[in-house]
Amino acid sequence: MLSARIKAIIVSSLVPLLVPILVWSKDLTWEDQVIALAKGGAVLVADGKNRSLFAVNANKRLVPASILKIATAAAALHYLEPTH
Repeated sequence: MLSARIKAIIVSSLVPLLVPILVWSKDLTWEDQVIALAKGGAVLVADGKNRSLFAVNANKRLVPASILKIATAAAALHYLEPTH
């Protein structure tokens, strides 16, 4: 499970990307905005008990954009431990 600190880092890194799009498309519902953002990708929002709250292409298999992301995640898990 992700710690509150990691969740905050993820959200704070996504906000600069999402704000211009959300402001630009005021007439769309938030669901439609997320679907537009996920075009060609996937989105899964889950609660603290791993129940799906919202999903777009959640079962779509995707190739990582770069292998470096896998190495970064492995290093973070190694040094911070999964329970961090």
